[in-house]
Amino acid sequence: MQGLDWSNDVNIRKQILGFYSKAKDFKRMSAFYATMAQTEIDANHDYSKASAFLNDGLKVLQKGGLEISPEYSDIEKRIECIRQFDSVKQMSPEDQVQACGGFLATEGVDDYIRRGDIYALMISAFLHLGNEGEAAQRVVEMGQHKIHVQSFIPGDILQRLTAVGQQMQQQQQQQEGSQEEVYMGANLSPGSHEIDEDIDEELSDS
Repeated sequence: MQGLDWSNDVNIRKQILGFYSKAKDFKRMSAFYATMAQTEIDANHDYSKASAFLNDGLKVLQKGGLEISPEYSDIEKRIECIRQFDSVKQMSPEDQVQACGGFLATEGVDDYIRRGDIYALMISAFLHLGNEGEAAQRVVEMGQHKIHVQSFIPGDILQRLTAVGQQMQQQQQQQEGSQEEVYMGANLSPGSHEIDEDIDEELSDS
């Protein structure tokens, strides 16, 4: 039944839930709520609605007396992680940057929060702070993690940050080129003095 287009049809959702309810298949019913929650995250980036679905799934497991089960524990973890992520959105931009950095460094965070959504919030915080350079660097990091950036960052902002990133790269290359010229010049200078000294010695000997 879950193969039906339930994501776009509320009636089909109700039929699926009703089927599981009549069968008293609480685990599958809860799993369906979890699937709906993940769909809200993947399609709409809506963690609040996802949390509501997960809470419904938790109630189903409670109704079935399945509080002590891996499914119950997993849903509790997902709800708590989403609650923490939603709370970050209420913080100041400075605190958002720090909190998002903590999320990104947390092992297994991808099981509960999409990494792209964390980066998107972090980039928004950097832009509020007027730090386009750091925001552009996070766009680069998203690409390194194989994240489809266009799914998380609005097109106009992405275009602007891409230009900023390219400018930063050019400046870095120019700086590295200047440093290399200074280095080469420093290495050549002693050698030229040694050549002059050798010539002077040869003239003296003659």
